[in-house]
Amino acid sequence: AVVSTQSTGMSIKTTKLIPIPEECKASLKKKVLTIEGPMGTNKYDFSHIMCIIDLTMQNEIRLRLWKGDRSSRSKLNTASSQIKNMIKGSISGFNYKLRVVYKHFPISFTISDDGKTLSVLNYLGQKNKRDFTMRGSSKVEMDVERDTINVIGCNLEDVAQSAGTLQNQFKPRGFDFRVFLDGIYISS
Repeated sequence: AVVSTQSTGMSIKTTKLIPIPEECKASLKKKVLTIEGPMGTNKYDFSHIMCIIDLTMQNEIRLRLWKGDRSSRSKLNTASSQIKNMIKGSISGFNYKLRVVYKHFPISFTISDDGKTLSVLNYLGQKNKRDFTMRGSSKVEMDVERDTINVIGCNLEDVAQSAGTLQNQFKPRGFDFRVFLDGIYISS
């Protein structure tokens, strides 16, 4: 609910309510929100956002802001989207599918440390091994398709950053990118 004044463009009070599903459990301590679910636990610090965050008796997370201008209200929308992503991740998790593409030299990879480390061999015929550690709580696993890997986890930021780093590290540099298409690419 938004109550706004016409003359200044500022709202008197802005409130966002985010329902908590039954399979999740939320706790709040000094603007640090923790959401636990079947896929894992997400924790985020909202101390940089000037609003009041509290848990209601109706199993909801309430975000409140008084006398907020346009940028403050947009920060409130960002915080509510972050909380919704935390809930979604703790219930069902996030999955990024990456395809390994090569033309001449077959790229091989191994997964170790219970899915936390990905080792890539023979990229563009290179002899060195490249090791990548997944960020945060994300893990990497083999897919049933050939030359496909999945980056999974309950935190969207960790999963997306791990997948993006893998894609950016395997761009052929110093070659014509129209001819040399070898690399690891995010497919879905």
